[in-house]
Amino acid sequence: MKKLRLFILICMVFGISLALIYQRSASAVEPIKLVYSSFCLENCVQEEVDKWYMAEVEKRTKGRVKFTKHFGGELTKGLETLPAVRTGAVDLSNPPPGYFPDELPLAGVMNVVRIPRDWKTCLDGGYRIYWQEGKISKSLEEEGKKQNIKYLYQHPMDYFFLTKKPVHRLADLKGMKMRSTGLFEPKHLATWDVLSVNVLPAEWYEALSRGTIDGISICADMATDYKLQEVAKWGSFHGGAILARPLVINLNTWNKLPPEVRKVMEDLRQEVHRVQWKAYPKKMEEVNGILKASGVQMFGVDSKEQEEVWNAWIKVSIDAWLPLMQKKGLGTEANLLINRWLELSTGKGLEVWQKQFPK
Repeated sequence: MKKLRLFILICMVFGISLALIYQRSASAVEPIKLVYSSFCLENCVQEEVDKWYMAEVEKRTKGRVKFTKHFGGELTKGLETLPAVRTGAVDLSNPPPGYFPDELPLAGVMNVVRIPRDWKTCLDGGYRIYWQEGKISKSLEEEGKKQNIKYLYQHPMDYFFLTKKPVHRLADLKGMKMRSTGLFEPKHLATWDVLSVNVLPAEWYEALSRGTIDGISICADMATDYKLQEVAKWGSFHGGAILARPLVINLNTWNKLPPEVRKVMEDLRQEVHRVQWKAYPKKMEEVNGILKASGVQMFGVDSKEQEEVWNAWIKVSIDAWLPLMQKKGLGTEANLLINRWLELSTGKGLEVWQKQFPK
């Protein structure tokens, strides 16, 4: 009996020792520290979704992954995002493809040419384009690999015209100075003789306040995040929707992550999609309340003229974006991509739209 008790005591001591050794070894494992940097404000709905995603990764890896977060251009301004994440200066960032037309030319058509007419169509179509469309998805993945990045998920943005003076009809835009960036937005606005002025986000408020610009085609949620309702009081045409600032991760960082961590991060993509479907309507309700309380007047516009605004983006994609892709030797990939994007966004493919907008 004494021998049995001694044996049990020895087993208990041995078990406790093993547990202590395991605990020490587990605590000795350093967490995987990843740096996230956004050039936009923390309270933007896209950044709110990113914060949810990172919190879920931390929780589902039981703290094995830890994120350091930087917002508002604290680490990287807009044009610094891709170089920073490509080189590994940061691990995750949100480079808009339209800011980098030479590096991400194919992805650019969904970022700077606002073909979808609402954020829901854009978000669902973008999910399919990036992960469920065979050759098209592969071409976007390969384009990202050349920049040493991997796409984790996409964000949508929904635009409207916010101006300092009333815009009832498209003719009212003639001669106005509107904030415009990149290669394609100026071509779109030039349809109505608008003067394009390139203004960075940090300068939007001051530019509107001082009259450097008369208006801006702005993502609705960002309008209030940047307090633009204080300096511009008239809303009118809907400007279309885009896939905005994708969350991407440095490919070297990704490849070094343990397989189980990579699985958690990829498996979350569908959940992020569902979270966005809840987050954006909530944000838009908040935005509309702020705009109304601030005295911003939203005009109902002529439906035919609204169609003209939307369709002008399609004409720009056919007249300007496609020829540019052909010059880059990406004609085949670009035709497949724009055809499918048009189908998902409007229900009509490239051939139909080319007949409507013959050269």
